[in-house]
Parts: sequence; C-alpha cells; structure tokens
Amino acid sequence: MSDFLKVKPIEQALEIIDNHSTPLLRTVNIKTIDSVLRTVSKPITSPSNLPNFDRSTMDGYAVRAIDTYGASQSQPSYLNLVSDIKMGAIPKTNLKVGQAARIFTGAMVPKSADAVVMIEYTELIDSALIEIIKPVAPGENIIKIGEDIQVNEPVFTVGHVIRPQDIGGLLALGITKTPVFKRPKIGVISTGDELINPEIEPAK
Repeated sequence: MSDFLKVKPIEQALEIIDNHSTPLLRTVNIKTIDSVLRTVSKPITSPSNLPNFDRSTMDGYAVRAIDTYGASQSQPSYLNLVSDIKMGAIPKTNLKVGQAARIFTGAMVPKSADAVVMIEYTELIDSALIEIIKPVAPGENIIKIGEDIQVNEPVFTVGHVIRPQDIGGLLALGITKTPVFKRPKIGVISTGDELINPEIEPAK
C-alpha cells in the first residue's frame, strides 16, 4: 500500500500535536457582564459576606420575637410602632419591649430585632399601634449575614465556564471584573489543489 494512504487515527494525530505544542493559557480580566461562556483562569473567592447585613425577606414589621409569643386571632399581641425602615437605610431604631418597626423586603434589620412578622399577620390599628395574630420565632423571615456566601469562601475554581446565572451572583458580590483565559486564535492551513475559491467555477 502506498505510504500516502497510511494515515494515522485522529486520536494518534491529536496526541502528536499535544506532544509538540505548548498551550498559551493567558489570563485576561474582562467585565463580568461580558464573561458568559468564558473559562475562569484563577480561583475566585468572595470579597465580602452576602448579604453583608441581616436582611428582611418580607414586608412587615421587625420585632423582638419574644414579644409575639402566644399571639393568635383570638388573643393578638399589640406592639407600639416606633419607626419605618426603608430600603438602603441604616436603621437607628433600638427596639425596646413591646415595640416594632415597619420594614420592607430587602431592608436592613435593626440589631435590636431578631424576627420579622409578615404584614399578612398584622393589622394597623392606628399610626402608632399594630396588632399581631401570629407569633414568630427568632430568625424568622430574616437572611443572616453571610447566609448565602461568606467572605473568602470559594466562588468558582479554575476551569469553570461562566453561565448566565453566574453573572448576577458575581455582581452581587461586587466582582465587576472576572479573570478568564484568553481566547486562542485558530488558523486553518489547507494544501493541495482540491480546494478553489468560491468565486471560481469548478472544471467540468
């Protein structure tokens, strides 16, 4: 058989290429929002806790859980409404016995509160008094500091391919630049006269 027809299997050909080439794994930092389907080139760890404060998961009232124990529709608990806690604000309220603060989903829970009562289980009696018909346990309706991810905790390892759903998590951690491998440039070399330009009509 002619040597021309003695071709190597593709696996062996790829092995020869691997043995005679050096991969150029260069790192580039690109905008996180543009990193979908790119491959992580350095370990990524969390620069902060997420969330970085105790966060309410419901619209309702921040309370001391002990002040709601035993509350029911027939025997509600009554708490004095002392403040409103808005999104993005640092609460200055220091809740005392029998007090509550109106709070919204995502807002910072004051350190003096340990639970949030859902608004569905309350009734606003007047501008300074609320009625609670269901008790809450400590920690209820609150995401604690670092509950999603803690500072210095690994986020992604080398080789992870960034997915669309990963972008939001990285941005939530304040990671606006992501280290990824630089995309290789690939060239194709064709030999022989079997190929012609598409503008040329093949010989008949």
